[in-house]
Amino acid sequence: MKMTTQITTTLFIMCVLNAQTITITGTVNDKIGNPVEEVSVSYLCDGTDIITPVQTDSTGYFEFTFEQLGIDDNTLPNSINLGANYPNPFNPGTVIPLSTNKPGLFLIHDLLGRQIQSIAIKVVGDFKITWGGKLNSGLPAPAGIYFYSFQTDENRLTGKMILMDGGGNTGLSISGSTGVTQQRQTRRNTECENHTITFTADHITDFEIDLGEIGYTEDTNITQEVNRGPYWLFDLPNPYLPEGDTLILNLNEYVYDDGQSLYQISNTQYFQIVQDTILWCVVLDSIIVSDILANDDEDTELSIGSFIQVQMDNTHIFFITDGDPKGIYVLNPYTMTYVDSFMTQDTISYRDIIPNEVGDTWYAIRNIHHPGQNIVDTHIDWIDVETKEVFQTIEGSNKNMSLELSYDRNIIIAYDWNPTYTFSVYNSDTGDFLGGRDTTLHVKLVRASKTENIIFIWGWLRDGGGMRLGAWDLEIDSLLWLLPYDTSDNMYIYNDNADMTVSYDGEHVFLRGADNWGNSKFWDINAHNGAIISENYVYGYNQLMPTKNNQYLYLTHNQNYLDFFTLAGNGGIARYDIQNNIMEQTIESLNDLGYECGEISYFGSIVMSVLPDNETGIIFTASFCQDDSLWDPNNYILKLDLENMEFLEGIYMPTTTMPGYQTQLVKGPFIMGNYPF
Repeated sequence: MKMTTQITTTLFIMCVLNAQTITITGTVNDKIGNPVEEVSVSYLCDGTDIITPVQTDSTGYFEFTFEQLGIDDNTLPNSINLGANYPNPFNPGTVIPLSTNKPGLFLIHDLLGRQIQSIAIKVVGDFKITWGGKLNSGLPAPAGIYFYSFQTDENRLTGKMILMDGGGNTGLSISGSTGVTQQRQTRRNTECENHTITFTADHITDFEIDLGEIGYTEDTNITQEVNRGPYWLFDLPNPYLPEGDTLILNLNEYVYDDGQSLYQISNTQYFQIVQDTILWCVVLDSIIVSDILANDDEDTELSIGSFIQVQMDNTHIFFITDGDPKGIYVLNPYTMTYVDSFMTQDTISYRDIIPNEVGDTWYAIRNIHHPGQNIVDTHIDWIDVETKEVFQTIEGSNKNMSLELSYDRNIIIAYDWNPTYTFSVYNSDTGDFLGGRDTTLHVKLVRASKTENIIFIWGWLRDGGGMRLGAWDLEIDSLLWLLPYDTSDNMYIYNDNADMTVSYDGEHVFLRGADNWGNSKFWDINAHNGAIISENYVYGYNQLMPTKNNQYLYLTHNQNYLDFFTLAGNGGIARYDIQNNIMEQTIESLNDLGYECGEISYFGSIVMSVLPDNETGIIFTASFCQDDSLWDPNNYILKLDLENMEFLEGIYMPTTTMPGYQTQLVKGPFIMGNYPF
């Protein structure tokens, strides 16, 4: 069947157009002259982009070009012509030519006369109108007959078209002539009533320049100043500070300030703003939280809200002693004084201790000894710190050697030494058994990640094959990876006096072990896949203590195996640079710490902890100084400047605050934790 289109036409004269390329360049600065990058610059015609928006670079610079169309011989259409659409029939789109000497309205109707699309023609000229088959509703138009028309105040021209198989997903658009005014101006830019250039970005007030009806007509360079109000440059710290210490922050180091910013603090009891920008806070005896509001006096919409939280650093050191009597001690490392103790009977000793988050409960391993029998009953106790009463316990016959808390502190992991050599996972509130008890390894060490609920287990394969390190996901109760066994590495011979720890960022697992001759090896291992980052031969080192800033790892040793003629039990400290994978300096005596002791000076067996400032260490040692009667070979707790490896102060253990106690020996590591004042 032959299809035809009925259309009414009038004669018109086609105008000839010339194009001129215009370049606009510029720089965007803030109020104090700093360039502002990543500002989106748009050139608009009646709110519609003429160009693809451009971004300012790091110097604030931008550039864009566009074509401005002119008219040869001032020739304009002197009538209206609405051409036949092509193709016809069509699917999904078609083009309708239009030439007009008057503004008007282009419309599309369906067979029932309903208007389904429209577009305003605001200037005269020659155009190509494209319809992609989409309705005003956004849905594709159904197949069928449609009518298009162009109407002015005086005329209406119509045409008919056929859409086959349903429409597409685009509406009406115009291309071709950009049009001119009825006054035959020759340098009109586009068919617009108004041109604008806009500047938009995060952290600035959106800005618009009105360029009127003509817009840019020649190459132009502009410098635009914008209001760049306050926003966070860096996250605010969440520091731990000792009681009575002062937090001082210059907010301009954390919040962008263009000279118009004002700061407000919600918690005025503890926080003050001094000198316009300085935040000042004295830490008392609780967690302190404050909202910070920074607003701009020219545009309050640029205000920001965040908070800073300061926690009083009531981190104390918990350790277990094996003397007369046996017990648990709590030490304030800042004042170097004893805070609390929990003494037990001779037949009862504690093996390991971990405080909960707020410090009001201790989780501890309790060993019950049976005199005359080689039997030790072992329990995991929940101890009320205030009453020193055991209010919950897990009973067992295995000798639990150590405890760990999961990252979210909801899970206790107990390493079971005898007879199974494995680990068990319990709910830290109820004591319910949750999982664990891996059968892959004879477990010797268990350590928890500090960033996720992953633990790392080290031991030898039950079916043979040497020592292995693995990562265990506590949530799915399964191994994630197991370090491949390499016979050339001989890791299995370094299974004596081993220790393991995890960096505070969760990226590293550190493992150290010794052979039967005291030769030791140290591994820095990728915590995500078990890949070995570095390994070092060391001598006699055992305990591993990472700093919270993930810069260093400190290693303690109980014997210098380089020299068998040194004093037996000689101890020391080494430092491993985590970032550069370098084993650094070692101290082995009070003289190494700047304490003048003459010819003979040494440390005994060392137990160590690193304070949250990353620069202060607390060690337990049986120190000796030949020329100072203070330093008889007795037990001391020393505070060290780890940054400069210098002695700060020390106390004899126990002090007169614990009268009548015999000399104590520390049993197990120093544990950091909170204690309720």
